[in-house]
Amino acid sequence: MKHKIRSIVLIILVICLGLIAACSKEDPEIEDNSTEDLNLNVGFLTSKYQEGDNSFVDILVEGDGLKLEVKDQGVFDSLMEDEFYIFAYNDDMVLREIDTDLYLKALVLASMDQKINDDEVVMDEDSNEDDDIKDVEPDEDKDDRYVEEIKPSTSISFDGLTLLDEYIYDFNKDGQEESISMYVAAERDSNGQIMWDDGQRWVLVVHGDNKDYVLLDDYVQLGSIDFKVFTKDNNFYITTIDSRTAEFKVSQYRYDSNKDIFLKTLPIEVMGNVNMLYNSSGF
Repeated sequence: MKHKIRSIVLIILVICLGLIAACSKEDPEIEDNSTEDLNLNVGFLTSKYQEGDNSFVDILVEGDGLKLEVKDQGVFDSLMEDEFYIFAYNDDMVLREIDTDLYLKALVLASMDQKINDDEVVMDEDSNEDDDIKDVEPDEDKDDRYVEEIKPSTSISFDGLTLLDEYIYDFNKDGQEESISMYVAAERDSNGQIMWDDGQRWVLVVHGDNKDYVLLDDYVQLGSIDFKVFTKDNNFYITTIDSRTAEFKVSQYRYDSNKDIFLKTLPIEVMGNVNMLYNSSGF
């Protein structure tokens, strides 16, 4: 699958050479770029934003983010988030040419949606039962586009929930510290230890100024959920690792300051006949 994706991307880049050249227009107000070396690529535009007087876009290329400066304000205003583009940029990471193409977009999405059929494993070759089991592993080429937009809410009840862990950080730079808090529907004993049951409700909430973002609210049977907080290229992320006896998944939440929402993706999700053997602990 990975080689198929790369082959398709190479073909697309060859097509881009012709398309970008055809789409380029001379403008006397824009500096001459004919003598500089340009890099060609394709990808989804995930965000556009201002840093001081400069304009920037983030473009997702084969799972990696690419930050480019856009000096033409008219071009910047015309760009749309979550759209697929072919584009060219110089070694200074300045966008020079960009255009959208619905045909190339459909081709890339179709290639990402192909199912992997060669990972089926027969556990017992001598068995007469037709019980082929699919070995589902993290797919490096899986399209991790946003699957959910999480908007702030002002009406949340925390009755019956106990604070398990929290981290304080001003992620939206509003001068007010926010709290990333994990709750469980379990009580503490006289020593302050959580009295765990076989299963309980887990809730991950970002507490802001008079508003809350509920990132996760789920009942976990024989398992646990950890969360990580980090930043990358001025973007704020929260990642959860959900490990259960019959399920394992990693969810990622990126804060979109323009829309004041969290965008959820699922980079890894393993479902089905999962037999969790061991979780490291005690470090």
